[in-house]
Amino acid sequence: MKLRVLSYLVVMVALTAGFLAAQEITGDIRGIVKDPSGAAISGAAVQITNTDRNAVLREIKTGADGSSVATYLPEGHYGGTLTE
Repeated sequence: MKLRVLSYLVVMVALTAGFLAAQEITGDIRGIVKDPSGAAISGAAVQITNTDRNAVLREIKTGADGSSVATYLPEGHYGGTLTE
């Protein structure tokens, strides 16, 4: 009986360990690039920089409506820069 309970516990721990290891803390940055008159700018290049590490993590282009999304960014502090 004790062997059966122990086997059951080992199987349950093995099954749940994969779920616990898969947890990550990430976030998204969303924005819209506009000119001084308020018109959206499509195709603008945007750099997403992790300011804690001083490292550029993403370089993305805005869509037709001027919007951009950088997904699954690791936890940290970020800044965005328009590039040519």
